Amino acid sequence: MTDCPGTRVLITTFDTWLPHQKSNASDDLVLALEAVAAFPEDCEVLHALPVDVDRAFGLIQAAVQEHSPDYIFCCGLAESRSRLNFELQAVCGEQVRRSPIPQAYWDSLRTHWRCAELSEDAGRFVCNGLYFRLLDERAQLGNPQVLFVHVPWVTEANRADLMADFQLLLQRLLAWPGGGGDRKSLS
Repeated sequence: MTDCPGTRVLITTFDTWLPHQKSNASDDLVLALEAVAAFPEDCEVLHALPVDVDRAFGLIQAAVQEHSPDYIFCCGLAESRSRLNFELQAVCGEQVRRSPIPQAYWDSLRTHWRCAELSEDAGRFVCNGLYFRLLDERAQLGNPQVLFVHVPWVTEANRADLMADFQLLLQRLLAWPGGGGDRKSLS
């Protein structure tokens, strides 16, 4: 992957939480991408976060303090979905927090996806709760760009497309004008 010098990225995945889950698709996808060196050089990955908003947020907060990422990509399993879902918002009661990534970025990328789509439904579980908290406390975290990515089950049939779309997300976002570490310019 082409690096953007000085750009720091934090990627997180979740652990399993139900007995039938042998793994979490978010971790499966990130491990596959790590195996082919698809991430920028200055990328930290937190694998298998606990499926608990407060504990997961605490681990992310510690990683942010240590690494000061420009981008945080949280990934979680979406068992009922068949495509990568780039979540545009998180909801808590009547409050909505939107991703700071501008619509123009998404418009420029949409026609290039193989197996991804935009979503405004981060669910009503830990994924939504963690995403809302990260967006709500972004300023205290140093204003990184934050995005939640829901990952469907990874299979032999969809693995290459999922990997390609996640790589495209990273490549294009890190190269987006004003990206590459300028935390305020995308907001």
